[in-house]
Amino acid sequence: MKISAGRDRATRWSIGLVAAAGIVAAVVGLTGAGLGSDRDQRAAAVVAGPGATGAVGSPARPRSASAGLVALRSDDPPATPRSARPVTGGTGRPAGMSRFRSSERPNLDAAQLLAGVGVLPPGWSASSATVSVNGLDRSYLVVQPDRVTSAVPVVVLMHGRNMSPDAVLHISGLAGQTGPAVLLLPAGWHESWDSGNCCGVAFTARTNDVGFIQAALRAVVAAEPVLRSSPVYAVGFSNGGRMAYQLACDLPGVFSAMMAVEAVPVQSCPSLHPMNITVVAQQNDPLLTVDPGGQPKTIGGYVEPTVPATLAHLAFLDRCSAPSRLTVTGAALERSWSCAAGTQLRYIWYPGGTHSWRAATPTTPGVTDYVLQLLGEPQPH
Repeated sequence: MKISAGRDRATRWSIGLVAAAGIVAAVVGLTGAGLGSDRDQRAAAVVAGPGATGAVGSPARPRSASAGLVALRSDDPPATPRSARPVTGGTGRPAGMSRFRSSERPNLDAAQLLAGVGVLPPGWSASSATVSVNGLDRSYLVVQPDRVTSAVPVVVLMHGRNMSPDAVLHISGLAGQTGPAVLLLPAGWHESWDSGNCCGVAFTARTNDVGFIQAALRAVVAAEPVLRSSPVYAVGFSNGGRMAYQLACDLPGVFSAMMAVEAVPVQSCPSLHPMNITVVAQQNDPLLTVDPGGQPKTIGGYVEPTVPATLAHLAFLDRCSAPSRLTVTGAALERSWSCAAGTQLRYIWYPGGTHSWRAATPTTPGVTDYVLQLLGEPQPH
């Protein structure tokens, strides 16, 4: 399957958001339906998401639901891998570096990325590599079991702005917890992502991060051909969560599922390949509008969609239907919807909090627990 990295920023996620506004209105009307206790009433008010049974606008155009690295095969790859394994040395001053002020966050090369990993669980190892995309040297980490002998899941784990790949690796604690899996941790350009209409150095430079991650995935499967039929997951925190939305939209057929942690999309998307989707938000995140009826926030000059509007649009694209299901586990509230092709849309809400990767407590699952659940869900069919 030939995959192209779409770059039209004027027409994607905005198409359908007008229709989604109608779903949001229906959502707010559902907040008290079928819930007995005051606690459930409050839960519904903040976890309110898409639940309208009627279609709004035209349904998303159905596509083949087979996802995996096999979909990365292309006669016209967007980027040229320079090395995959073992670790490459530093590449000196990255191409295009003169475009940026010296006060910007550093751009780490492959050797620097590897140096930040530290000690891994027994049986796990790390490597790093560099690919050239649009004349820029782009680096990434690969963290995996010492031996990969089957088509284990591949998780693209993306850091937030002003974070490094090793930082999100450590706060997630995914190494050693996922079971057999390959973790691909790309490094954003100067620790930022070109994830749509906002924000940071990568957005200003238009670095084509979709093409970069596409090339990194191709390099990983070239190094481990057994991964060609592996399911692929996009998981991102903050700015990396915005990137997860973009990957899900721009690379149809590649990802089985995506998770956005403390993030909403900052580009438009007219259609979406069927996949399992999880959105995670904390009530007091200062960068998001989480509660229904709240005013959208402006970040970096861009007016973000609210979390309820994002959920409504995702439900529209993934063809999800009412009724939703509410699960309370400790302080975490989960609302989920069944969608076409056997997929699920899930919204995880935490009270209080801030803009962070929520850690687990003895009674409440953390974000990492929900990532592990996502990896265990049935694949789209």
